[in-house]
Amino acid sequence: MKLETAKVCLAVAFVLFLGGDMMLCACPGLYALAAAFAGVAVWAGKGRIRLWSIVCLIASLTFTGLDTLSLVRDHRRQNQMNAPTNAAPKTMNSK
Repeated sequence: MKLETAKVCLAVAFVLFLGGDMMLCACPGLYALAAAFAGVAVWAGKGRIRLWSIVCLIASLTFTGLDTLSLVRDHRRQNQMNAPTNAAPKTMNSK
């Protein structure tokens, strides 16, 4: 029963990982979900299933981090573009 659970979780993790890879946005949610399923497969699997689960887990966590970093950078860039650049510099005497 435990090995069957590992096989199903590994299959779901790979589908979610590939789905996250085919999305055209920086969406770390699918990679994080794939990492969760791969973690269950690592815990429940043996042998080759555990090995491939570890590979999927590491890849999913890496892509989750990279996509999150991309979102943060995009957010910062968006904030910089929206900041007023023509404002007069404030001095000690201006109110």
